[in-house]
Amino acid sequence: MIQNIDTRGISARTFALDPSGRILVAGNQVPFLVRRGPNVTTVPASLAVYRVRDDGKLDFVRKYDGEATNSKSLFWMGLVALP
Repeated sequence: MIQNIDTRGISARTFALDPSGRILVAGNQVPFLVRRGPNVTTVPASLAVYRVRDDGKLDFVRKYDGEATNSKSLFWMGLVALP
């Protein structure tokens, strides 16, 4: 193992590498209520995108929350090569 990295969500379910092996996407399956001090907030289902460096380590690029697509949970995700 060369690295652990936060998926920036709860319940990481799946991941995929793009065909070039340079981008990794991790899917966090379900929204989850989290207490932060006196407040309770929802950590949404999400996709987290990482760049794969030449040494195999990951750099976080961006997180896409499921709420942006009106999704309650994330059951499956994958990557498809475009022509």
